[in-house]
Amino acid sequence: ELTRMILPKLFYVSPDIPPELVVQAEASKERLRLLLTEAFTVAQNSARTTVWNELNNAGHHDAAELVRKL
Repeated sequence: ELTRMILPKLFYVSPDIPPELVVQAEASKERLRLLLTEAFTVAQNSARTTVWNELNNAGHHDAAELVRKL
């Protein structure tokens, strides 16, 4: 969802460029989409791990397990 929202703001392919450049631009846009998706997934997992650690360290083991299962 985040990738879908942010990608158009980061990357624009003008309809006025030559067709061979459109193909290259669209390929670059797809690579950027994959990179953003991977980065957002890593960030989400890292945040979840941080929450799990905080809950677990505070003695809320049941809540920590619920977060881990997300």
